[in-house]
Amino acid sequence: MSNTDFYLEDFDLVWVGRDIDNRIGVFVTGGKGAVPALVAASLSKEDIDMEVMLNALPTIASVSHDQRDPAWSHFQNLVSRGMFVFDWGKISKFGESGYKLIARPTSLLHIDELKYLLLWSAPEKLARSLS
Repeated sequence: MSNTDFYLEDFDLVWVGRDIDNRIGVFVTGGKGAVPALVAASLSKEDIDMEVMLNALPTIASVSHDQRDPAWSHFQNLVSRGMFVFDWGKISKFGESGYKLIARPTSLLHIDELKYLLLWSAPEKLARSLS
């Protein structure tokens, strides 16, 4: 995250990112989390339905989660699609907030597979943004 990130207050947004190894992460803002400037600048009606679109993908993985975190069950569908799931919240005993890993998949959805699936179920803009 950079200093150009936005905080969309009271807007519970689900956005997708990938790391250098093309592992896919789903980030849930909880109405308070940071959103990269690139994501915030391209928000549209389709983004509001992102969680619904991702949950429509085929199930390919079982779930490995932090048993101490009660939020994991809400995101079980997302992680079973092969994506890491992060939720915004308190990450330190000093009150600092950030994204915390809630669940990790046992099998990973590759970025190319996600792009292919989204081309059939989501707006073209979304699949292009993952390139």
